[in-house]
Amino acid sequence: DKFDNKTVTFEEHIKVEHNMWHYLFFIVLVKVKDSTEFTGPESYVAEMIR
Repeated sequence: DKFDNKTVTFEEHIKVEHNMWHYLFFIVLVKVKDSTEFTGPESYVAEMIR
């Protein structure tokens, strides 16, 4: 597990692994991408944000 192998603070983990800009980029990608080209995760997110 990443937390067991490194001394990473929760704040550092959120900053790197759960960066809000990455989430925003993914949502914008899903909104502008042709739905026939979606991957599985993209299809799921597209359904969840409708």
